[in-house]
Amino acid sequence: MNRGKFKSKPNKVLHPGDTLQEALDECEINPETLASRTNLTVKTIEDVIKGEAEITSEMAIELDTALGIEARFWTDIQADWLYVKKELRAILSKKDTK
Repeated sequence: MNRGKFKSKPNKVLHPGDTLQEALDECEINPETLASRTNLTVKTIEDVIKGEAEITSEMAIELDTALGIEARFWTDIQADWLYVKKELRAILSKKDTK
């Protein structure tokens, strides 16, 4: 796997679930295999991929161990995603008041 592309600060903000799916694809594993290598459930992994759950710090550590992609990377992209969502809501809110 090309771990260099999973650097600490991404050039663009992607949904963490999209990034997780890409990492699974590159490792040629599925959520079931990842679950068997971690203390995560298949449902939790699938919920992250679908955008229905966030990557927690505990989950980031599990992903680091299982995929070899630093925990800091996962927490950073989650934080970046949440920040962009907040900023977008603020922009849209200002538009709605005009």
